[in-house]
Amino acid sequence: MPVRLVGPFTTDEGFARLSDFEERVFWRLHSEADDFGRYHAEPKILRPLLFPLQLDTVSEKAIASALVALEEAGKIGLYPVGGKRYLEIRNFNQRVRAFKSKFPDRTDADAGPLPVTCPSDDGQPRPETETETETETETKTETTPNRFAEFWERYPRKVGKTEAARAFGRLKRGDQDAAIAAAGELAEVYAGAPPDRQRFFPHPSTWLHQGRWTDDREEWRRLAAPEDGRAKNSTTGFSAPTAGTKYAALNRAQS
Repeated sequence: MPVRLVGPFTTDEGFARLSDFEERVFWRLHSEADDFGRYHAEPKILRPLLFPLQLDTVSEKAIASALVALEEAGKIGLYPVGGKRYLEIRNFNQRVRAFKSKFPDRTDADAGPLPVTCPSDDGQPRPETETETETETETKTETTPNRFAEFWERYPRKVGKTEAARAFGRLKRGDQDAAIAAAGELAEVYAGAPPDRQRFFPHPSTWLHQGRWTDDREEWRRLAAPEDGRAKNSTTGFSAPTAGTKYAALNRAQS
């Protein structure tokens, strides 16, 4: 087991947004990742690797939800390569002993949105099954500056513009149109959310990567609702925002 260096994190705003369970997932990933900070991102693989002695209490659904929260907090990046899902811990900054990572680099990521989750019958996120996904050929779309400018003007959180432009440019024309329209709807919900809820709305690049314009609009309203009006995750007890339609969009890119 490699020895990992841990820097100051108690005043990190990203960690402050995480539940106890989500932070536990992060530190177990931090321990298990290779020297380059890369690791599996399939919940069904992570569950026995991260929680071998707690399989009766930790579900794949809880891990999938934690991965969404960690990405939105800026702690990991999720990406698909060759039809498989991987993650990379951001700012890992560990001593590299290996010459090559055990896992693919993010630069080799498949085109298209990242994996997304959808809510289960009890309102919590769960991994999308292959029978629930669409198959389509992914192509890179020419994006005029004006089209992205329209999206950027509508999207409520003005952070990470360069990465958002890159993510927008990878969408098909039809998805760009849908994202532009949905960004305006999201902005209305965001404007009505209390300030302490607005910080849970994803950065634009994350929203685009995850195909969140396809979310049920009710999920956006839940995200904006005050804490006392939100359902708690049965496994973690954390009132985290549901992930909308997370692991589904990757399956379209895999096809």
